[in-house]
Amino acid sequence: MSQGGCSGSSSVIDGGNSSAASTAINPKNGDIAYIAGAFIVIYGVKTSRQEKFLKNEKGRAFQCLAFSPNGQYLAAGDSSTRQPEITIWHINELEKNGRGYTQQYRLSGHRFGIQSLKFAPNMDYLISLGDANDRGLFVWDFQKQERVTSNRLGRLVNAFAFDSN
Repeated sequence: MSQGGCSGSSSVIDGGNSSAASTAINPKNGDIAYIAGAFIVIYGVKTSRQEKFLKNEKGRAFQCLAFSPNGQYLAAGDSSTRQPEITIWHINELEKNGRGYTQQYRLSGHRFGIQSLKFAPNMDYLISLGDANDRGLFVWDFQKQERVTSNRLGRLVNAFAFDSN
């Protein structure tokens, strides 16, 4: 698997994406991830600096982000109007250099852009919601890189959540 870092940029201030799904907070360490076009910027709250830049290998703009509940994975969906993909990085704690992000999985199946992502609280599944053109709701076993089920929604859905029961 490839390392998802980019060292060419030294600073990114604003990604220009106003969606609530374009920012995520790692529940394990508080790091903030935000979208800047085809890049994801990882901002270290403890260091008060941009620590990592993850690039979409296909050059497509990202649309949404989600950290796993245990803080060990970061998923991002792209906004391509043609076969968008979900990229999932595994987050490794490194002794001297903070955290390493290793691209581990790629999921495809949506026909148009991906609007939102959410990991199940028990980490068994990743849910993806397609944009207004796609309207697909997919349930993934992301570690097996398999779609468990999917449904094309008749109406536009703006958000979804897991029942705590």
